[in-house]
Amino acid sequence: MDYKLLDNYVSKLTQDQEKFLNSLTTNELDKPVNAFLDKLGKLIVLVYQLKKKDAIYLSIPNKYEQQLNQHLQPYLRLSKVKMEKTNLKAVHIVPEKEEEEIGTLIIQQNIGYITLLENVDQLKHLKEVSEEEYKKIRLENNLPSQGIDFNNEMFLEVNIPEAISYTKGCYLGQEIIARVHHKSKPSKILTRILYPELPKDLKVTSHQEEIGAIKSSCYSEKFNGHLCFAKIKNDDKEIDDGERV
Repeated sequence: MDYKLLDNYVSKLTQDQEKFLNSLTTNELDKPVNAFLDKLGKLIVLVYQLKKKDAIYLSIPNKYEQQLNQHLQPYLRLSKVKMEKTNLKAVHIVPEKEEEEIGTLIIQQNIGYITLLENVDQLKHLKEVSEEEYKKIRLENNLPSQGIDFNNEMFLEVNIPEAISYTKGCYLGQEIIARVHHKSKPSKILTRILYPELPKDLKVTSHQEEIGAIKSSCYSEKFNGHLCFAKIKNDDKEIDDGERV
């Protein structure tokens, strides 16, 4: 079993937390991933979430703390919700096989789970993977990362459909998201591509026309080629020397 200590902090929301988050986030609160958007449907921050009986926990990238706080302050002043930064650490556990889960606050992932721990000393018997190893885990399991593979673009361009509910009530940015989803499509989209060899200039082309750029990549023995996340034009044209996976 391996693990990666994420560069995230964990916030705990109590007191009318469900009503507060439902009005400001894209997904149902019992799902593992959610997102805060601005009124134009652009991403503020993607978060991992865990709903408990009396609280909701959010695992938030440290680099977006100030941005999220500025976004939420006007809404926090008008609500009863209490949002506090905890001492919990977010750790992605990557088991090689079914093993007993570590911790009690568990957020399931495409591979393994994120556990929220007060004390990471209990992980001393495990191996922490390097940044390069973790990048391969992310790419092989289709887990793009904010700040690396995407940032603050229109959220549908990020292409994480499991972070959006089209049946929940209204939320900030929902009108734009619904309009694009039902009547149009984003002009660009984050896509996972497999290449036998990476393009030397890290540009994605179709029929020799540049359609996007590679964000992160690795060589994958599992896929027998070079995997990458790339932001490309949202069309069905073939990719030169590569394929969508």
